[in-house]
Amino acid sequence: MGDTLNIDQELIFDQELVANSGNCRVVFQGDGNLVLYRLVGPDDGGNWQPIWDTKTYGKHAKRCVMQGDGNLVIYDGNDEPKWASNTFNSAASFAVIQDDENFVLYRPDGSPVWASNTWNPNPYLVPPCAQMKTSLGHERQHLQSLMAHPDPTNPAWKAAVSGTNRRIRGWESLISIKC
Repeated sequence: MGDTLNIDQELIFDQELVANSGNCRVVFQGDGNLVLYRLVGPDDGGNWQPIWDTKTYGKHAKRCVMQGDGNLVIYDGNDEPKWASNTFNSAASFAVIQDDENFVLYRPDGSPVWASNTWNPNPYLVPPCAQMKTSLGHERQHLQSLMAHPDPTNPAWKAAVSGTNRRIRGWESLISIKC
């Protein structure tokens, strides 16, 4: 499904939206709760930490719909609303999980209407290929050491960080990891 839920699209149990970076996702869980997760500890194999939810678990919710009226709504099996973004008649046309860990409803002109307010200025964005590489013993230790002590004048650091730009938590600048 990608990172976006457009008008008249819905999520049902265990469907998810995944940020382009892969560092966060919004899941419509089997218990009826819509939950935003962030990836933490990718160097330890990665764990998904919940950072926001609709608190609809146990309310018999069955689907989450991006409606044509601009409202994102979770319905139960009887089509009774159990949660809503309360953005009806707002002209919101899509919901997106962003790389900065914020879940946002936007109008067609790109202006935001509603957000989960989970924006993270320094998300841990590491491509899956780098996550696999950093799980290898010696290479992982070497990369962790280089990342802990960034030094653009060090040839080993330059070699380790060549490739696609990715933001690393705690760093104010962009670095890269070769995949």
